[in-house]
Amino acid sequence: AREWTEAHRLRGVAYVYFEADYDRDLFPSGAPQIRVRCRGKRVLDPREWLTPMAMARAETPGTLWAGQDPGAVGTTAGGAIPTGEDGGDWNGGKITARFHCGRLYPGGETPERGLGPDLEAASGDVLEASALDRGANLFAAFDLDFAGTPSGTIWEQGGSGYGVYLGVTGEDLVFRAFMAGGADPPPASPVLLDGDGAALLDAEGHVLKAWIEGLGGARLTLPRATFAGRRGTLYVQIDLAAGTVALWFRGRKYSTNPALCLRDYMLTPQLRGGPGWRPGDLDEDTILALANLAEEQVPL
Repeated sequence: AREWTEAHRLRGVAYVYFEADYDRDLFPSGAPQIRVRCRGKRVLDPREWLTPMAMARAETPGTLWAGQDPGAVGTTAGGAIPTGEDGGDWNGGKITARFHCGRLYPGGETPERGLGPDLEAASGDVLEASALDRGANLFAAFDLDFAGTPSGTIWEQGGSGYGVYLGVTGEDLVFRAFMAGGADPPPASPVLLDGDGAALLDAEGHVLKAWIEGLGGARLTLPRATFAGRRGTLYVQIDLAAGTVALWFRGRKYSTNPALCLRDYMLTPQLRGGPGWRPGDLDEDTILALANLAEEQVPL
């Protein structure tokens, strides 16, 4: 077919191959129409994935990290967002948020263990300024999904002049606070900072980008592609005394790994033919070893 090119290689997708010899006597009305009906589900990789903490520092942070206008989760309160950011509603599905006021990241891979949030919210909830202590540190967690290429606002607080923004602007995931109105956009060539916690790193430890904004605000970005195909928890913190904002992500990714697909099939009784085993019935170490082997690159 003219629509089929050498770029169509059927990698990473399920497909059906059908071949038929056309016979005008058997098909006088033309070639038969082929339809396929399938049932399936996304498979999550059970292996955890954690980004390094990304951090940016404000030049002159001030005593509050946001203004007094209300905020919202997954949308904007009254249409007000920090200047220069995209303000559409989040289109990546439901968000569940937990805010721990007066706290910073306590360390470890399960940072919320033993903590009780001061405020819980979900997509569409409006957050009044009085619900959060804007004059204290903040540690917050957002459960969300980056299955496709979602965009929009995850959380905003304080309005356009002096507010907090967590969301996707362009192709970047952005977190900013302490921002005064009319702030200049980040430089075209970001200034890479030294080891005081302001350099942004990817999962391999490479510097992505970093800068200090001149009007007192801190703004950090990570490429949205860093989180593509993953579901988990996005953690953020605001350190009022240090004037810094930080962000990191812990979660799992969707996978087409054959060993992990088999694992999911064995554990899902809703799938036709699946035995509905429990995790304890599986040899997880062997399955993960096979999954790692399946992902090794083979020279062609």
